[in-house]
Amino acid sequence: MHSFKYIEDDLFIYFQEGSGAAVDEFWRQIRLQGLPYKRQNRMVKILKKQKIGNQVEYDFVTDTMVGYLQDGLLTEAEVSLLNTYLNAFENKADKTKV
Repeated sequence: MHSFKYIEDDLFIYFQEGSGAAVDEFWRQIRLQGLPYKRQNRMVKILKKQKIGNQVEYDFVTDTMVGYLQDGLLTEAEVSLLNTYLNAFENKADKTKV
């Protein structure tokens, strides 16, 4: 079941991270059809819990952090925090490899 989460994330990545009319319509149709998916703001969740909990979150932060900063969706202070969380996750991953 763990691998299904990665597949689901891959399928939804454009619609979770994108914006515009097509993305808005996609989520409107998801709601209208009563499907069990919701748009998530992962960056807010990661900042709120103050850590990166898994590889999916790690990949998300590394893939989107610079773009979010450039688009004004993150502040320099938040990027600094995210870099701290990235380092902590990397250190944790290194320790489990030993």
